[in-house]
Amino acid sequence: MNPKLTKTLLLAAAALLGVIAASLGGFTASPATARPDNIFSLIAPPFVTTAHAQGEAPLGGSFPDDEVGIAGYFNAGVAIDLNDVVGLFTTIEDQTADYILGSMTVPGYGSNDDIHVYIHTSGWVMIYYRNSEPTSKIFDNLAYGNGLSSPVVTRCEPVGDNIAVAIGIASPVLSYYHFSFPNANTMMLIADGDGDTGGVDDNFEVQIPGTNTYFERSWWAYRFDFYVNGVFIGGGSSGWYKGTLTSAQLPADTLHSISMDSSNTSASNAGLVLIYLEP
Repeated sequence: MNPKLTKTLLLAAAALLGVIAASLGGFTASPATARPDNIFSLIAPPFVTTAHAQGEAPLGGSFPDDEVGIAGYFNAGVAIDLNDVVGLFTTIEDQTADYILGSMTVPGYGSNDDIHVYIHTSGWVMIYYRNSEPTSKIFDNLAYGNGLSSPVVTRCEPVGDNIAVAIGIASPVLSYYHFSFPNANTMMLIADGDGDTGGVDDNFEVQIPGTNTYFERSWWAYRFDFYVNGVFIGGGSSGWYKGTLTSAQLPADTLHSISMDSSNTSASNAGLVLIYLEP
């Protein structure tokens, strides 16, 4: 099948399945397990309300509202000894007897891609990027090898796995929430790229349903120049690139051409991340 058509049909099917999942009694505590692997339900973590109520919110009470953007979180199901996890942090911003807040390295990435982590002795773990960064930064580009067949992975997942090993539990299933957009209930990650070792001219088409309310449209590219409908958005040939798109650049109910041009001799890929309210 034509790759363009394949990607268009994949997105349409994923959106439809998301609507079906939402209609079957609401979302569960582990929403990613009941949906296509590129669609994640967004649900506020219960520990945030508890922390505020008990006066335990870090950073003088401004956290997480003033700092956190997209976040993945889980409950370990056991009490966490902070001594078991403190060695995973590259920096520590705040620490008490009850929690640690700081940053950790994402496996395979440099320090510019470090991710922030909040760990509480009660068992709650939250892994996030700040609200000053586009949501597309959460996409694990390195784990994504082939845009038409590989599973979509967030950068929260390998960090969560490392934390799980340190505290002696199985790899967790993460839930997600976007603190900048509390009314959003869905995140969709879309990717494409051949993952080959030669120069790539790749593209796909996407049409987002107008029945949703979109709060953020963000993009990322690895060793690509990124174009929407023939208009250069950003990118390059030597690293990771990311940013946001306006509603005028990617309006709903319109078929858009997403193209990625690269002359780099290494594998390249790119994609979109959508944050929205699904009816």
